[in-house]
Amino acid sequence: MTRLVERDARTREPYSGGSHLWCLTHRCDCLQGAEDLSGRAARRHMLAVLAAACCWLAGASTVAAQDIAARPLDSNEMKWEWMFSPYAHHFRRSSEHRNVYLIGVERYQTENWLVGAGVFSNSFGQPSAYAYGGYQWSGLFGQPRLYLKLTAGVMYGYVGEHKDKVPFNRNGWSPLVVPAIGYRLDSRNSLQVSALGTAGLLFSYHYRP
Repeated sequence: MTRLVERDARTREPYSGGSHLWCLTHRCDCLQGAEDLSGRAARRHMLAVLAAACCWLAGASTVAAQDIAARPLDSNEMKWEWMFSPYAHHFRRSSEHRNVYLIGVERYQTENWLVGAGVFSNSFGQPSAYAYGGYQWSGLFGQPRLYLKLTAGVMYGYVGEHKDKVPFNRNGWSPLVVPAIGYRLDSRNSLQVSALGTAGLLFSYHYRP
């Protein structure tokens, strides 16, 4: 991979592909190998992101528990919540767009403070991941089942020709701020709609075991 990058830097010719790997467009015999290498590189990045997210979740849980530790937490204050999204609505449709699938987990330190992480297929079919922290306001507009959530964190996934589709992207890494509104069907199940900037809306189902 390093030799290909160095060769491309010397020739100053354009590159192709949707990954970190640069491959000269006139070297047709390199394209297949480039795709294989870029796939392995993407998988390595995903594993690194997931490992970092798990460590971050564990550390954040410990720190938050210590910060609110003047009294022990009861079983109603520490909750795990699984989430799944089968669909995202794009405000401006494109032939390049693919459906977004997401699975993730959140841990509520209290009824309001939370940390979370997830993996998803982004709008262009690229494997992606993110980790975040946030706050939830319950009882929105006086409705006990309605809530507002605001989270912020870091995302990895938009690379290659799609790197400019998200702001402040650097080598696939970019900041992420997501406001959301949700409705609790009961103590375990809820539905949520998250705003993805000016790009669209993400619809998700949440479950507390």
